Amino acid sequence: MFLLPLCLIGCAALGPAVPNPMPVDAREYEPLFDASVEVLRDKGFSVDRQDFRFGTVTSRPDGSPTLFEPWRGDNRTVALAGWSTLSDLRRVVTVTLEPRPEGMERSLYDLSVVVELQREQSPLRRLDGNGTKGQFRSLSEVPEEWARRGVTARSWETVGRDEAMEQDLLRAIVERAGMGRG
Repeated sequence: MFLLPLCLIGCAALGPAVPNPMPVDAREYEPLFDASVEVLRDKGFSVDRQDFRFGTVTSRPDGSPTLFEPWRGDNRTVALAGWSTLSDLRRVVTVTLEPRPEGMERSLYDLSVVVELQREQSPLRRLDGNGTKGQFRSLSEVPEEWARRGVTARSWETVGRDEAMEQDLLRAIVERAGMGRG
């Protein structure tokens, strides 16, 4: 009963939707690029790559908070908070500024924010279910057949996107760049 109010503290209210990707004037490229780096850092992400020439800013993976960490505020919905509690989730943010496709106005760029949700895959750990000592068992190494198929002992699989966080980051970047939108 008391967990619901705690969870809702960490789940931010959603604002009006903004287009993602958002068309922006080519003259705003540098302020938007700089704002992207600043906003990611302000939101607690470690910036992994800043490539001004190709208009790409990426973050290092950041673990998603559980229901028991409402102060972190990364989960925008109760469902994401629950999912993070039951499995090991992380987020990777990619901000891109790309010229509009051929045939469109050349003085415009597309600003896009993608927040990937990734789940840890541990194929060596499995549910045993025989009712003895523990319910889980672990293999000591990757079976040969699995190795031929490219299965590793541990990996991360993209399972979706956090569109609410994408919207939040996009609004913050535009605001930080002083564009007056959002």
